[in-house]
Amino acid sequence: MTPSPFSIIGHRGARGVLPENTLEGFAETLDMGVRALEFDVFLTADEVPVVTHDPRISPVIARGPDGDWVSDPGPYIRDLSLAEVQSYDVGRLKPGTPYALRFPDQVARDGLHTPTFADLLELMTATADSGPVLGLIEIKSDPTDPAFSDVAHRCAARICEMLQHHPLRDSMRLQSFDWNVLALAAAIAPDLPRSYLTNTGSDPLSEYPNFYEGSPWLVGSFDPEPWKMIDALGGVAWAPYHTQITAASVAAARRAGLEVYPWTVNTAEDLERVMGFDVTGTITDFPGRALHLQAGEQRRA
Repeated sequence: MTPSPFSIIGHRGARGVLPENTLEGFAETLDMGVRALEFDVFLTADEVPVVTHDPRISPVIARGPDGDWVSDPGPYIRDLSLAEVQSYDVGRLKPGTPYALRFPDQVARDGLHTPTFADLLELMTATADSGPVLGLIEIKSDPTDPAFSDVAHRCAARICEMLQHHPLRDSMRLQSFDWNVLALAAAIAPDLPRSYLTNTGSDPLSEYPNFYEGSPWLVGSFDPEPWKMIDALGGVAWAPYHTQITAASVAAARRAGLEVYPWTVNTAEDLERVMGFDVTGTITDFPGRALHLQAGEQRRA
C-alpha cells in the first residue's frame, strides 16, 4: 500500500499541456514517466462512473456532435447516459475563455471523449507492469445539496465495488472534500485507502472551503490540525491546498504515518517549496515541469 518515496501526480493527467481527463492525455502523462494520476469521477444516469471534473458537461471544454460549444450551463452528468456523455468532444479548450487563457500551452486534440473509470483503470493496470502506479480518485460532492451528495454517495459505493478485488486496489486512494462520502466508503470498504482533502479558505485563490469548525463537510469533532482528525478516522493520506501547509505541519502528519499530497502546485517556485517539505507527492497540472525539477534535485543530492 505504500507509494514510492516521492510521487509526482498528474492532475487530470497533465492539464497544463494536454487535454484534461481524456484517456489519451492520461496515456501521454504516464509516458512522461509519471507514476501517479489524480482525477475526479462522476456517475451517469445509467450508473457508470466516468472521469470528468465538473458535475455538468463543461461549456469551456465540450462540443456537441454538431460541433457547437455547449451552452452555459451544460447538462448534469447525472442526467445523461454514458452514450450521451461520450457524444461530446472534450479535446480542446474554448478559445478566448478565461479558462483557456489559464492554460495557453495545452494542445488541442479533436475527437477525444470522456473515458469511463473502467477505461482508466485498464490503462493504469497495463502500465503497472513497468512499476507501481498510484491513483488519487476524487469524489466531488456537496453536503448542502441533497441531489449532488446522493449521487456522490452512490458513485463512491460503485467505486468501492469496482475496486474490491482489483489488482490496483491498494495503490488507489479514494478522496473527497466531503468527508461524509469517505465515512460511507469506510463503512462499506474499510480496507480501501482513503485520502482527506482540506481547504481552510485562507488563500483567496482557493475556492469552496471545507475545513472549519462546524463545517457540514466534516465528520466528528473538530481539531485545527487536520492530520489529527484524519488519523483518528483511519485515513492514510492528507491532501491539503499547497499554500496551507508548513514544514512543521507536514512533518507532524508524516510522524503520524500519513501520506501528504498537496494540490495543485504549478509554478516552479511553488513546486520547489513544496518538494522541499517531507511530502509524499505533489499534485500538479505540469508533471513534466515537476519531473525536471526533481531531476535537478537528484543531481544535486
